[in-house]
Amino acid sequence: MTSREYILLSAQTAITGGGDPVSYWEAMKSTQKEEWVRAMKEEMDALMKNDTWELVDCPKSVKVIYNCWVLQTKLNADGLTQRLCACLVAKRHVQKAGIDYDETFSPVTRCATVCAVLTVVTPERLQFHQFDVKMTFLYSTVQEDVHMHQT
Repeated sequence: MTSREYILLSAQTAITGGGDPVSYWEAMKSTQKEEWVRAMKEEMDALMKNDTWELVDCPKSVKVIYNCWVLQTKLNADGLTQRLCACLVAKRHVQKAGIDYDETFSPVTRCATVCAVLTVVTPERLQFHQFDVKMTFLYSTVQEDVHMHQT
């Protein structure tokens, strides 16, 4: 596959969603059910290993946040499936700024960083490989109590 074909495939995948299931129930009806279950189990194992939450009885006065699975097929450089990725996320749209949380932060790669790396790689004709960080956690403490519904 040429780089042009790969870019077109990536663009098509981004536009069409790549055919990934949009819900847990859709994943359970797919032909890749066992692989999606494995990806979700891997995510849950990592969350438990890192002590990201604990089960508690929720007070009646607290707003409970529901969660959902974000499911995505990760492709390798030639466009073939590398692995299935599952991420358990809070449905934050039910929260209100200033009431349920004060500020948010999501670490992302800055365009300037990508440009700097490409500036070094290109003239030297170095090979550039993509990699995916499987599990990342920020080293910070959430100040608010967050109650998420167990599904």
